[in-house]
Amino acid sequence: MAHGGLAEHVVARKSGGNLVSMFHSRQPAGNMSDPAVPTFVMVQNVGGIIRHRSDMGDGMRYRIDAPGSLHVLRPDYATDIDVHGSHEIRTFAWPANWVVSTMARHEALAAHLLGDELPGRAFQSETIYQLLDLLWQSGGDGGVAEQLAVEGLSLNLLAELARIVQQPVALSRGGLAPWAARRCIEFVDANLHRQIGIAELAAIADLSPFHFARAFKASIGMAPGSYQRQRRVQRAKELLQTSELPVIEVAAAVGYDTPQAFARIFRRSAGVTPSLWRRRHRREGAI
Repeated sequence: MAHGGLAEHVVARKSGGNLVSMFHSRQPAGNMSDPAVPTFVMVQNVGGIIRHRSDMGDGMRYRIDAPGSLHVLRPDYATDIDVHGSHEIRTFAWPANWVVSTMARHEALAAHLLGDELPGRAFQSETIYQLLDLLWQSGGDGGVAEQLAVEGLSLNLLAELARIVQQPVALSRGGLAPWAARRCIEFVDANLHRQIGIAELAAIADLSPFHFARAFKASIGMAPGSYQRQRRVQRAKELLQTSELPVIEVAAAVGYDTPQAFARIFRRSAGVTPSLWRRRHRREGAI
């Protein structure tokens, strides 16, 4: 899950006067452990399901991460990560002393962010996806304007993380059994072209719809319906960037009957229309 030493393909960037170091890497199965470094690291799963046995600051655990999952790694902590299959991630790192000084007036929240509550636990956040996407696209001459923009994005990200750590259910250790989480995630990905009822997913996990909804949110970090919408948008982004399909066909491929409905959901998630998102991301091409 971390940058690791076995990366097959790495794109590295720095931004905001070197405030943020960023990596996009495709990695094979194997050991992805990293030594202790004085950085505050966030890892985003930008591929499929990732299965791994790891200690990322909260003890050794077997984990199944859904597409889009986010992890925060504890600063000055040597990770122990063994991934069971190839995967694709983006990693963002800030100097830990910058986070400490920024959160100096909020000691309790800083303790959660840097080593108490958040590290190691998978969660999802549409707001953080947008902020990380903007950080990845940032860059320039390293001047004052760019540094202020990147610091502003980073501050907004810390604010969103602070909000998340105050919602215990989002970081619950309970949830679905690993086999149930895996099957539900795979089922959603195989059926992005249609709306899936909660009863269908609950049956896969052999739970009542009520208990399934709570367990799914504890495991994945969002409600089943929100997760389906998030996966549809992610798949739409892949199609917009890598195919020549018209927007109306992309909408149909991810389960929306009208381009208007698709555009409304997409803009709510990505902050721009599908057409504008395609133009912006075609410039850098598929990574």
